[in-house]
Amino acid sequence: MQPKELTEVVELFDSADITYSEWAEIESQLLEQSRIVLSEQIDSPIPIGGGVRAPNSEPEFLAIAHPDPFG
Repeated sequence: MQPKELTEVVELFDSADITYSEWAEIESQLLEQSRIVLSEQIDSPIPIGGGVRAPNSEPEFLAIAHPDPFG
């Protein structure tokens, strides 16, 4: 997904005088547009970059990164 310019914000800040009510209106519109429904079903799995390993695959690294507080 590529970032896109928010023309509403650009136009608002191009003007010399910005009132709080103008900004608040644009802010509420943008918040409503960007709301995500977390229960929404996805069409494909989310790709994860790189390899994913089990936590016990590198015991030396884990001993350094997360030392045992009791031993």
